[in-house]
Parts: sequence; structure tokens; C-alpha cells
Amino acid sequence: LEQELKQFDFITKIYPSDANFLLVVVDNANKRYDQFLDAGIVLRNRSHLQGCKNTLRVTVGTPKENIKFIEICKTIDL
Repeated sequence: LEQELKQFDFITKIYPSDANFLLVVVDNANKRYDQFLDAGIVLRNRSHLQGCKNTLRVTVGTPKENIKFIEICKTIDL
């Protein structure tokens, strides 16, 4: 999942993780959160936390869920 997310311009950083989620820095967390929510994907906007400006928490799902997530990433408007 991490490797696939590197292809998207709206994602500017992916923090290393040994957990079941990735913390990603995006260009505009509120906008991206709303876009994913509109597409049926619930992420956690962590931007309110100190040091986490414009970050979204992406939970690693099943292979099928991850493929759906990547497909939706491809449709996100810049």
C-alpha cells in the first residue's frame, strides 16, 4: 500500500509504520478527507494534533479494500 501511495501528487510524505495504518501528509487534509468521505472511504484527519498538520491516517485493510482505496486515489481531483 505504501509503495502504491507514492505515485499520487497530493500525498507529500508517508511516515514509516509498523502498525496497521499509515500516516500520510497531504496537500490539504480537509479537502482530501471530504473527497474520500464522498467516495465512501472513511479516513482519520489527524491535522488537529500538534505536529500533524495536513495528515490523514489510512488504515491498512484487506487486499480488496486496499485496491478500492488506490482506485479512489486515482480519481481524486487535484
